[in-house]
Amino acid sequence: MSTTQAWGNRRILGLAWPIAVNGLLVQAVVLIDTLVVAPLGEHALASMGLASAVASLVIGVLFALCNGTQILLAQGHGAGDPEGMRWQFWTGLLVGCVVVSSAVLAILLGGQPMLAALASAQGVADVAFHYLLVFAVALLGMALSQHMTVTLYAIGKSRATFVSTLIEAPINIVLSIALVKGLWGFPALGVIGAATGSAVAVWLRVGLLFRVVYRLQLEFTRWPSWTVRSFARSLRDYLDQALPVAGSLICIMLATNVCLLIYARLGVLGFAAMTLVITWTRFGAQLVTPWAQATGILVGQMIGKGADTEIAQFISHSWRVLTCASIALAGLYGLSIGMLNITYPALQDETIVMLRQLLPLFLVLPLIRSSNTLCGHVLRAGGDGKFAFYVNLVSQWVFLVPVTAIGVVMLELSVFWVFFIVLLDEGLKAIPLHWRVHGDRWRHRLSNSQSAST
Repeated sequence: MSTTQAWGNRRILGLAWPIAVNGLLVQAVVLIDTLVVAPLGEHALASMGLASAVASLVIGVLFALCNGTQILLAQGHGAGDPEGMRWQFWTGLLVGCVVVSSAVLAILLGGQPMLAALASAQGVADVAFHYLLVFAVALLGMALSQHMTVTLYAIGKSRATFVSTLIEAPINIVLSIALVKGLWGFPALGVIGAATGSAVAVWLRVGLLFRVVYRLQLEFTRWPSWTVRSFARSLRDYLDQALPVAGSLICIMLATNVCLLIYARLGVLGFAAMTLVITWTRFGAQLVTPWAQATGILVGQMIGKGADTEIAQFISHSWRVLTCASIALAGLYGLSIGMLNITYPALQDETIVMLRQLLPLFLVLPLIRSSNTLCGHVLRAGGDGKFAFYVNLVSQWVFLVPVTAIGVVMLELSVFWVFFIVLLDEGLKAIPLHWRVHGDRWRHRLSNSQSAST
């Protein structure tokens, strides 16, 4: 059996499905709220879109930092270094909690005027702010649950996270629907009910994961004997190692959510349409990104095992499978657009027309974006993550965000052309990312660094 076969679809899938489940859960907290609120009409959907832009921004940063923590804990677990894992475990937990707590404090102190400045109507801003006040409770719970999740992944205990997901997601959906619509004796809270349901479900998952971690009696979860100097050193080492991994993810998340805030200037109908578009694309990303992430992990392992000669064939095989998945995703987008009258009966005809005009873009976007995502994970696996970070940094903040702002605020472009900017951004990123992967510099860099370290 060749190395490519041994490291083929089954091995990638074994890594990808728990990553996919967790990724869907992290995004589903906001996605469920958006989908539950959608039948209430454009004003409720616009309020949810504005609030979700802020909430998803915090979740995205937290998710990126936890990805960095997961890599460090996995390295320590593989090296049999529980003492090193203890420092990384607690440092990562403290960093995540500080980041989320700071975000919650910023929402409490400055959220209302910020949302009022961005919203096209004062009523939209008020509802969005009250949603965030309740959802802040969920954000604090997610800082704990996501950290425990990546810890369990790092030591190979992924089943517990899957079980907690199976329990949390249905409770979130059922409770949110009941609180939004006032079913089964619950009060009808509208948009606020969606936030309440999410908060209850998230903290339920925290309890389940805490019980799992406690029963495992993991040595590295004991509190380290820190001094001021040792904590400063641990924090510096953590940031030096984790931030490059998190950098690209944070860059993309920030740019996406800043653009969503800009979309608020499209008006209620246009912003409602773009809210659904961003919701669909975020959900779609969770169907293909885990395959790319698992491919990157296995590429790094192949390099470590000295299987350099078959890496190109393995990446090509993984890319073909991912392309097929992207075509299926494009078909799913097309089906969603074709069923708008059934799935979103409260939407106005003008909003539905806007969304149906986007069909050609939705057929192309998954192919380019999925391929770019695979390139990014492969580069990070080969020790060339800084190149992927710089490409995303330039693309998102030199092109996507300013061009979107110009198109929406100054040129007052239609929803079609605003979303076309997103497609164009992915096309521009594809050139340097694919050029780099097809070269050898990213792979030799890791090999050389390993040789030097040994």
